[in-house]
Amino acid sequence: MTKYVVGFAFDQRETMVALMLKARPNWQRGFLNGIGGHVEPDEISDPMAAMDREWDEETQGSDAVQWTLFAKITGDKFEVYFYRGNSDKLAELESGSEGEEIVVCAIDELPENVISNLRWLLPMARTRSAHDWPYSILEKAVIE
Repeated sequence: MTKYVVGFAFDQRETMVALMLKARPNWQRGFLNGIGGHVEPDEISDPMAAMDREWDEETQGSDAVQWTLFAKITGDKFEVYFYRGNSDKLAELESGSEGEEIVVCAIDELPENVISNLRWLLPMARTRSAHDWPYSILEKAVIE
């Protein structure tokens, strides 16, 4: 099973979020997604360490963020750990990923080219319902 981490860094008022304009993998090319990537083998038992590493790599160490796990989506062959955090420095973030750029978006006016599940994951991340977190979501493949 492949494991991934995705982080949503909000400004302090939580009206803006930093997203990555993806160049890879192919199915995400041209779409905005959270900032993250693969969980490495030595991070399997500590996905937050993977989130810290991915954030540092993808933003060139621009700003440390205190991450909170708010959801995990599990499919047949994958798990994705979703984190949320806040940063005072969203406008200063620089992409460390070749061919990809960081885009700061207004939450209430997301562009059309966001990965579709961000339309419900971002509001979920903003609920601050820590007593309910982390949500565990099972993704079922539709077989026709």
